[in-house]
Amino acid sequence: PNTTLKRNFSAWLLTLARNYLIDQYRRTKWEKQTRDDFNDHHLPSEAFENPEEGVVKEENKRTVWQGINNLTSEIRMAIILRDIQGKQYEEIAEIMSLPLGTVKSRINRGRLQLAKILKEKKEGRNEM
Repeated sequence: PNTTLKRNFSAWLLTLARNYLIDQYRRTKWEKQTRDDFNDHHLPSEAFENPEEGVVKEENKRTVWQGINNLTSEIRMAIILRDIQGKQYEEIAEIMSLPLGTVKSRINRGRLQLAKILKEKKEGRNEM
């Protein structure tokens, strides 16, 4: 009985956190906050020593986020949790209340869709 209580509490807490994240996303353009966090944590300090290189990196980041924003909300959330926040597949499955296989397929599908979007944008840029 004690294990069941802990498991139920954990599931309840994760569902609460998931719902909170969804509400925050809807209310405050959550992707902008995540983008700012991503910029702070994933850029080396020497990234902008060369101004041209800095402009290219910023443009690439902007393009990636535009691509992420083109994904469905379910796939976008899975991609952000896995590839931006670094959560494990099992954690994502609990947070999103989905089977592990569904999480893995959404992340895979999202990565493929994102790659296609980015390729199309790159080809469009090269044609100019």
